[in-house]
Amino acid sequence: MPSGYPILTNFTSGEMSPRLDARVDVSKYFNACKTLYNMIVHPHGGASRRNGTHFVAETKDSSKISRLIPFQFSTEQAYILECGDQYIRFYKDGGQIVSGVAAYEIATPYTTSLLSSIKYAQNADTMRIVNQSVWPQILTRTGHTAWTMASVTFVNTPSTWGAGNWPGSIGFYEQRCCYAGTPASPQSVWLSASQAYDDMSSGVLDDDPIEVTIDDGQVNAIQWIMPGRYLNLGTVEGEWVLSSGSDVDTPITPTKRKATRVSNKGSSNIQAGFISDAVIFFQKFGRKVFHLGYRYVEDKYDPSDLTIFSEHITKSGIKEWTFQKEPDNILWLCLNNGKLAGLTLNKEQEVIAWHDHQTDGYIESLAVIPTATYYQVWMIVRREINGATKRYVEYFEDDFGDNQKACWFVDCGLSYSGTAVTTVTGLDHLEGKGIVGIADGAAISDTPITVVSGSVTIPNAAASITLGLPFTSILEPMRLELPLADGTSQGRIKKIHQVVIRFYQTLGAKIGSAVGMIDTIPFRSPADLMGQPPELFSGDKVVPFAGGWDRNGYIRIQQDQPLPMTILSIMPKVTVND
Repeated sequence: MPSGYPILTNFTSGEMSPRLDARVDVSKYFNACKTLYNMIVHPHGGASRRNGTHFVAETKDSSKISRLIPFQFSTEQAYILECGDQYIRFYKDGGQIVSGVAAYEIATPYTTSLLSSIKYAQNADTMRIVNQSVWPQILTRTGHTAWTMASVTFVNTPSTWGAGNWPGSIGFYEQRCCYAGTPASPQSVWLSASQAYDDMSSGVLDDDPIEVTIDDGQVNAIQWIMPGRYLNLGTVEGEWVLSSGSDVDTPITPTKRKATRVSNKGSSNIQAGFISDAVIFFQKFGRKVFHLGYRYVEDKYDPSDLTIFSEHITKSGIKEWTFQKEPDNILWLCLNNGKLAGLTLNKEQEVIAWHDHQTDGYIESLAVIPTATYYQVWMIVRREINGATKRYVEYFEDDFGDNQKACWFVDCGLSYSGTAVTTVTGLDHLEGKGIVGIADGAAISDTPITVVSGSVTIPNAAASITLGLPFTSILEPMRLELPLADGTSQGRIKKIHQVVIRFYQTLGAKIGSAVGMIDTIPFRSPADLMGQPPELFSGDKVVPFAGGWDRNGYIRIQQDQPLPMTILSIMPKVTVND
């Protein structure tokens, strides 16, 4: 019976669609996983357990949906806006901005039903907001607790605009404010006068406002606009660029403007974005993500489907998205089923890796802002707490670096630092929930502790404590393939005898062939001091494999303790029964 030692060196193809379960002829198969659950793929190739979330505040009204919008004046002055039913609340530096003892907020004209369809574009300390049902608004910041919202005062508003007939898309391009897509003129684009964002009067001078209507033989509404090499436009049946009709250095003018179709994929109403050198947009049914890049040699745009090998991840539909540039270049998607999808994207290194994420609740909105050390992903999560529906504002914690006590692998968590204690209070937001955590770098308990009257008691006193909801992380590679002299190992009975796992900064992982057949990997050594947690482990673990003979050859590695896990490679010993 032939044996072999295949090596899985990276996971840069991410979680692969079940429809590709037999495609051992595709090179990406060998860098892919059957399951990447609550795991993040790094551009380097390894995969780590995602960080947990930090609880910040309950939304103003948990009975109603809210939406998060980022507002970034600079790296030091970046805010998260909680937009709810005719109000905005503000967050900065990991907390909620207050005025006195109450959350600071301002009034807006946007009701709950309008929140999902508003679009915005920011310029320094102002943000312009549009919705087809509301006169365009301008949000202005003059201080942490000094924000105003008012209707834009236009110079000569276009004659076709009016009550219930306002633009639905907005952006800035070539020092003009660009509006697009009213209900009555769904294929029209209006550009303000140059350097005069509110001037929409007509004229023929080069710096006068511009109006362009796309003519494709059908009435396909403009869904988004996005500045780039040219002004990019997405309609329900195709993607266009608006240019001067000349070279890229010639600006658009009232007499020099041309709309050119560059793709026929069709766009949803989700705002597109610009990542690296390409436009990211979402196909009209809300399930596919496209990368619209420009090929200079061929002088053409090239739309590529980023979900082609992982279409199952976004099957429920995409609701919102954001992009986290650091530390791992991840596109985060809020899905209609309440889950979170991540896409680690680095096309230069051929990294297109999807991963699937879930918490004890439903993720309803997300946004990202920069901090001093990383790009911070915020979200609104709907949770069931003690029999009541709560909507919480939370954010993903930063990486712990080399500080084991700073590990944060719980959701909706809070931390304590001070004199050693056994009772932790202030956990009212998790009343009745079973929670887990770490105390001075060690997992507190094998079983969750229930929050009663906002507090819990832990077994041993500790000075550094993090507590929150548990979550499990799972990595399962695709079916093992062992090339044989007479063909393939696919479909043949095989046995995995042992697995060598190369870990990085890991503690507390488990391994097996399937649910219910999982063994704990030992990490404590005789050299570790009793009463102290083992140090995080980096290196190879040789683990006997408990699975029997089967045709699949699945390996399942999981982490269900509030501790880190990073997998760099997997090296099984396999025997095939011929």
